[in-house]
Amino acid sequence: MKILYIEDEICQNIPGIIRLFEKQLGKGLVKKLKELYRNEYPPTPEEIKEIVESSNLIELEYKYPAALKKIHENHGDYSLFIIDRNLIKDPNQRYGHDEIREIFNGYTDDYYNKFCTREGDFLIHHLFMKKVDVLNKAFMLTACHDEIRHDDKTKELIDYDDFRRTNFIEKGKEDDLERLKKTINSIDDINIKCEYREVFQIFSRGYFDVEDERALMNIVRRMRSREEGAIGDVIVKTRVMLERIFIVLNKYDKNIIPVNYIINEKNQTQVKCRALFGYLVEKGKVKKGSIIDSFNWQIYTLASSEGAHANVGASDYQPTRNTAQALTFMLFDVLLWADGLMTGND
Repeated sequence: MKILYIEDEICQNIPGIIRLFEKQLGKGLVKKLKELYRNEYPPTPEEIKEIVESSNLIELEYKYPAALKKIHENHGDYSLFIIDRNLIKDPNQRYGHDEIREIFNGYTDDYYNKFCTREGDFLIHHLFMKKVDVLNKAFMLTACHDEIRHDDKTKELIDYDDFRRTNFIEKGKEDDLERLKKTINSIDDINIKCEYREVFQIFSRGYFDVEDERALMNIVRRMRSREEGAIGDVIVKTRVMLERIFIVLNKYDKNIIPVNYIINEKNQTQVKCRALFGYLVEKGKVKKGSIIDSFNWQIYTLASSEGAHANVGASDYQPTRNTAQALTFMLFDVLLWADGLMTGND
């Protein structure tokens, strides 16, 4: 999950971007943005977008059609939406009706006439029609506090006056900006990605899919949880994720993980872990007794002895939250090792 930030005047607003997203960007990207801002040549929107999006936590759009496309097609990928209310300052440069309809074919003449000078209002409207909880997940950047534009379909379903009171952020108002920043810094999955930035950056490279990232996020949440069953969940799920790493490595390069160690049965893919660990040592891909060799075995054997199918009370020492944390960090190192194999060969 990411933050979708929609703002057309980003070249003039680099300090504002840093202010809102300093934690998510990290020191390195903040430094790059500051250097860009101080440069004698004005930055381009694409330069700013590239730096911001390399955080793997924020997606930035400065054009209305591109923003609408992301909301229309990928609204479920975002934890928070921050939307500038007026995305086109020059009325002579407004996007044509047909251009918007190519993205959303339900864009009627009525929509165009009603929202053509308040593009952000339409994006909020579209989020609501996509069943996004806009009261908790969307904020509007604006200097205009007039009634938010809407249609009869949503008039009785959402309190737009309440949205205007609580979700409007006035750009020059310190209290509003601090309230928005506090909201940004309280998003759990974004905070997890910040804390374990190096590991979650792996999922931006395209080897793993979105479900893999969500699976790791769930492992971290369960590692932190004090709920009954959380420790067992981590033990089982780290083993599942370990096998997933080997499956991804096999798809990337069958010289790293040969096909004979991957089993496809009944629409399920499994890994012959014991045999594979021996193969990796035999071929010199990992050293016997090394960190990765040890961690592979620890994750595998603990899941077998203490996981979902183990006999309750069979162990001489029951796993604790320390066990769950140790397994999670072992998994992090195996992920980083696998990432090194794939990125190092590109």
